[in-house]
Amino acid sequence: MAAWRRPQKNTIITIRMELRTTTMKHRIGTTIFAGLTLAGLMAIPALAHGGAEHVIGVARTVNADSVTVEDAKHKMIVVLLRPTTQVKKSGVLVKIGDLKVGERVVIHAEENKAGKLEAEEVEFGPAAPKVSTATP
Repeated sequence: MAAWRRPQKNTIITIRMELRTTTMKHRIGTTIFAGLTLAGLMAIPALAHGGAEHVIGVARTVNADSVTVEDAKHKMIVVLLRPTTQVKKSGVLVKIGDLKVGERVVIHAEENKAGKLEAEEVEFGPAAPKVSTATP
């Protein structure tokens, strides 16, 4: 039976280098996988409403067939209402007449064939209460 011999110094260095190379390849592969996963997850919200556009702002005019919204950039956006448009106040179905000028609104809309926005859903309600960070 052959006696055990300690590996030569060069063999140990080679093994350590192979381990480092394998570990580095694993880290690079994990980083690439994580990056691709993150990029894929970031694309999901864009597809969440099937091409619908969000119009967010303050209602400036409200009538039976359209709502004009002033967005954060002070741009006026006219959104047409369909007979099938759902109108919700704090999550409860209501009529469009319940939306008052000056209220914050979020409208889920799609462009029609004429290039105008048509609302699928109009949501509004009281603003979230402000949380005070001051201590007594």
